[in-house]
Amino acid sequence: MDFASYESLDKQDKMYEMVMLSTRLTQGMSYVEYKDEFGIDFKEENIDKLKDLVKKGMITSCPTHLILTDKGLDLQNIVLDVLL
Repeated sequence: MDFASYESLDKQDKMYEMVMLSTRLTQGMSYVEYKDEFGIDFKEENIDKLKDLVKKGMITSCPTHLILTDKGLDLQNIVLDVLL
């Protein structure tokens, strides 16, 4: 019996997965890696949302990475809903 299977993700799902998984790490998500992978400037596309999340204490103000604060990590689903 073959239990090996995989699910093919579309671009939108891959984008979500990258943000979700990388923001769980202490170094966060690299804006350069996101742009290299998807051809989209994540920071530019979400600048107003990012500023609002910084004001709410959910992410740090970092020019190169999207990094969640402790509060942002606790409320990661909300951060993802805002951004994606």
